[in-house]
Amino acid sequence: MKKFIAALLIILLICAGCSKAEKLPDEGGNNPPPTVNVNGKQYIVSGNTPSEPPENAEISGTFDELSEWPDEHGETNMDYLVGKPYIFAGGELYVFVENWPFQNEKLQYVYTGGWIKCS
Repeated sequence: MKKFIAALLIILLICAGCSKAEKLPDEGGNNPPPTVNVNGKQYIVSGNTPSEPPENAEISGTFDELSEWPDEHGETNMDYLVGKPYIFAGGELYVFVENWPFQNEKLQYVYTGGWIKCS
């Protein structure tokens, strides 16, 4: 009986390991970072906390196209950035977002709007 239970446990462990197939990016396993393209250069929308716009900054343009791979000016891979403005201030790119998640001091996600610095 002990051999039967041991064999059954081994079979269950093998089956459990087989069911954890790694998903490819096109199957929804990995999400690309929010990316935008301005003047032929790709930027990752990487700021942690939305902020007020930098002083004396003027809107430089908007993102008008949704693309899986934003390799042309004015494209983004995130639908919530389409139609949103961007600015340059001090050589840095900032993107306006309306509902951006960030973690507060308690590591809770808070959603708010503002300007996000890109890298």
